[in-house]
Amino acid sequence: MVLPFMFNTIGRWWGNNPETRMQEEIDILAEYENNAIFGECKWKNQPIGLADVNDLIRKSMIYRQYKHKTYIIFSKAGFTKEFMKKAQEMGNIKLIHADMLYTPYISQFV
Repeated sequence: MVLPFMFNTIGRWWGNNPETRMQEEIDILAEYENNAIFGECKWKNQPIGLADVNDLIRKSMIYRQYKHKTYIIFSKAGFTKEFMKKAQEMGNIKLIHADMLYTPYISQFV
């Protein structure tokens, strides 16, 4: 997988969502100018479904200043078929299964 842009900052974000007035957390936020990557890491035994990605997309709306948003989802147990279909339709969601981290696929991240 090739990242859509080179970022100048990366980290975890945790703070108040002005719309929900609740604490929110984004596992990975990388940014450069009008571009942002929002990442979610799920290390559970169930595949990630639509609710998880919809929640990340909702949280990313805090950052309206980014014109180009990419979502990268890391999962231990994979993804539901519905989620994979939505990722394909949207085109800006990248799926990373844990197996990819422990195989020759690692070279795709560099």
